[in-house]
Amino acid sequence: MLPCDTSSYRSFLSFIAVCTLLTATSAWGMDPKFELDPKALDKKVLPTASPAPAVRPSEKPRHASVQGTTYTIKPGDNLFKILIREYGLNNDEAEKLVPRFRDINRLGSSKSLQVGKTIQLPSLNKLRGGAEVTARRGGKGKLLVRKDQPAASFHLDNDAREGGGGRMETVRQVWDSLLPASSSASAPVDIRSDSYSLSLDPGRYPVFPAADGGRIIVDREGTIPPLVKSLIMSQDPKTRVVAENPANRRRFFSSLLAAAKFYSVEEDFRMDFGIDPKLTVLADYKIEKNADSLMRNDIVLLNVNDTRRGIPPVLAGFLQSKGFHAVDSYPVYREGRHGEQHRVFQVTARDPQTMADSLMKSLAVPYEVDHGINLLGDNAGGVRLMVRADRYFEKEGSRYVVSFFDGDPVQYTLMRLLEGGGYRVILLEAQDDFRKVAEKFLARLRLPGNFAMHNLWSQTDSSYGIQMSGVILRDGKSEGRIFLTDREIDPLVKDLLEYNDFKVVRE
Repeated sequence: MLPCDTSSYRSFLSFIAVCTLLTATSAWGMDPKFELDPKALDKKVLPTASPAPAVRPSEKPRHASVQGTTYTIKPGDNLFKILIREYGLNNDEAEKLVPRFRDINRLGSSKSLQVGKTIQLPSLNKLRGGAEVTARRGGKGKLLVRKDQPAASFHLDNDAREGGGGRMETVRQVWDSLLPASSSASAPVDIRSDSYSLSLDPGRYPVFPAADGGRIIVDREGTIPPLVKSLIMSQDPKTRVVAENPANRRRFFSSLLAAAKFYSVEEDFRMDFGIDPKLTVLADYKIEKNADSLMRNDIVLLNVNDTRRGIPPVLAGFLQSKGFHAVDSYPVYREGRHGEQHRVFQVTARDPQTMADSLMKSLAVPYEVDHGINLLGDNAGGVRLMVRADRYFEKEGSRYVVSFFDGDPVQYTLMRLLEGGGYRVILLEAQDDFRKVAEKFLARLRLPGNFAMHNLWSQTDSSYGIQMSGVILRDGKSEGRIFLTDREIDPLVKDLLEYNDFKVVRE
């Protein structure tokens, strides 16, 4: 076998791949802006394009200035694109200067730009207070051939809508919280070899760092040709292309996280704290960045579903103390914004008598203590038999007697006689717990409700929820709910209840 030089052999393979793919161009129906002139790949054939004039040493490089340079908005333009193209900034620099650029041109808060409107291109001194740099004007997606460049050059321009750019800004913020980007890992694609050069517009094809040291190119519209993908991956096998649109958040982030090569990614993660009350936390993704994440208490809970409420600061702080870093890609908001709509009555008593008093108070039932009732009525020939009711109240035309039964058979008989006379008797025993007391009251008052483990709000539209044993009733004075419980409510649960419009009342 003949010896061969490795770099020459790779260049030969690249040349064969390019020629083969170009032969099939007509079959693919490739967009004309990606077509190459085959002559440009032959170093013996001079390029037909005129070489760019060299800048003379005596000439000053052209730069944008408020007094001398303006720009007319074209279809598909956005501020991010203009900053990158006109000033030659990288992705991070352009993002930081967009608000300042907007203020200088008094464009307001609207993301859309008026086609045909003329705007100013101020100096970078004015934009960021640093040294001025030359504003450069790149190619328009066509073949560029110059004496100081290789024979072929690809440049994909940004024609993405401003809305897509806004979504990518959110993605960038989320990703920076997972993997703070280094300048090299997030730098735009710019490949140069002896036979070709290739660049991707970072406004349209943003680059994100991967956990394994590689990088991810996002192709939102799926417009990168197979030829370009092959050339990129041949230069760096750790570069991956994600061809998903961020408009579909769940699908987009699933693909992005898979390409990032994290140690572990679990979808639809659920985690419970406590028993009763029980706090449940939901996350679209649980991410372990590396094998030591669990030991270092550095696990990320990422939510990207904007149809659910986010995690409030008090819960985020609690999760942080447990080793979980909560990241939301949407703002936190509450379901209700009308103040305290619902009430939680925490019954702390352990004896049936005090429990009964707390229940009647929470139900807004006025009652009398040690009320006397003439069992025989007024037509008993002058005979009166007075029966003592421990608690007595009237509600919606009915008469109620609450009796604390101590096992006396005479008392039991008298209570049954009162029931025969039309009174509704609630007979409580010494061993009754809160559940039993509540069930007896609900049954005699004919209130719709049962003692059980209840979700205090729906988890279909929230990333967390509280479950607690008790009784849920409708508040007759408002559209809210009344929740009766004897469970101990810790400060975190209390804060989350109040955050969701529950007023906690300790009885």
